[in-house]
Amino acid sequence: MSALLYFDASALVKAYVREEYSEEAVAFLSLAPNPITSALSGSEVPAALCRLLRSGVLSEQAAGEALEQFWREWRSAYVLVPLDADLAAQGGELSCRHGLRGMDGAHLAAAQWARNRLGRESSVGFVTYDLVLWRAAGRAGFEALPPDLEERRDRSMAAS
Repeated sequence: MSALLYFDASALVKAYVREEYSEEAVAFLSLAPNPITSALSGSEVPAALCRLLRSGVLSEQAAGEALEQFWREWRSAYVLVPLDADLAAQGGELSCRHGLRGMDGAHLAAAQWARNRLGRESSVGFVTYDLVLWRAAGRAGFEALPPDLEERRDRSMAAS
């Protein structure tokens, strides 16, 4: 597995709530001495947790605890890639090239920034539970994690 791991918001949310693949996401985080994410995750993760509260998936107590834990860890547990105008523009280009949503393109751009600045000689893994972004990360030369995400989708589609 890669020496450096980048996490998009879909992977980080799983570390704060119990849902499918949460244990796996926590395991990936435990393998990363310095997990990397975009500063965008500071908006996306709380938004996702609040969406789970509004939809009734999380109780007020569970959402509050998840948010509290996230904010407690936000600046100390993660290497944060800042989003500036150049990185946002690169994210837009990547979104067009790979058919991504805007925020996903920004995550891919942030991971590329981290690979260029921090990865040097080691590979960088990209942890996501969004299949379109997972595929784009693989095409962009990242080790897309979890490695069997596409097979899982195929199995779940066949079971439906």
